[in-house]
Amino acid sequence: MKPELNIFGIEIPTFGLLIATGVLFFVLITIKLFRLKGASEATIDNLIIVCAISGGMFAIGASFFDSLWHTITEYNLTGIWNWKMYGITYSGGLFTAILSYFIVYYFIMRYQRENMLYFLDCVVIGLCVAHGFGRIGCFFGGCCYGKEVEANTFLSVYYPLDNGKKAWVLPTQLYEAAFLFMFAGILAFVIKKNRTSWYLIGYNTFRFFLEYLRGDDRGSSPFGFLTPSQFMSIIMLVLGITILIFREKIEKWLLTKNALALVSVNDENKENELNEEQNHEDR
Repeated sequence: MKPELNIFGIEIPTFGLLIATGVLFFVLITIKLFRLKGASEATIDNLIIVCAISGGMFAIGASFFDSLWHTITEYNLTGIWNWKMYGITYSGGLFTAILSYFIVYYFIMRYQRENMLYFLDCVVIGLCVAHGFGRIGCFFGGCCYGKEVEANTFLSVYYPLDNGKKAWVLPTQLYEAAFLFMFAGILAFVIKKNRTSWYLIGYNTFRFFLEYLRGDDRGSSPFGFLTPSQFMSIIMLVLGITILIFREKIEKWLLTKNALALVSVNDENKENELNEEQNHEDR
């Protein structure tokens, strides 16, 4: 754990630095993949807007859901609903960001709606890389650690806990980071189709089982036998399977909506032309 780095005499939060590094890689990778997909610069500009809004919603969702899970825990203990701001949770942020992407893309990219999942296939690769850097940041920042184990257990570290003590724990942050970097490579070079679905299926399956190794306080889900992240992982896993099964139908439906939008614009343009001709004749 190293919460701060001294760079040229300036103390910089390690977590924040690694988050910024992850965001930078996300932007570079995603824009590169958009271009490889043949997107025009105008389309990329619009996609950046979609991703930026979704990213903002990710931050809001990550904060909201973490506060919700901890508020539920406090309610279960005290019977008092006392909403307070806590930290952030990736699973809540991912849920909000994916939902926001679908909504924002639908309205901003109204003439390319059928490409919604086509471009999201690029986004999830960059998201894996950014998330991997974020998990390394968690390791240095002191959060998201694993369960306590016996001293010198294989792949364990001596680590400070939330209660101020130190113990040997499983560095689940690094396990997850390693998985994410490898999974990004698999999505980029092995899986050629339905990357969005396989990301949602693969990551959330991994995260569901990783939760059994976590030892930090993550709050409580509405279902006591599931951790908050397991609860959210099931939702995202079902979403991934649904997209995998119905992707073709979803894209056909979006294509229909796209065609209707173009017809509407053409009708509007024709009406404007007729009005201009009428005005010209009146003059």
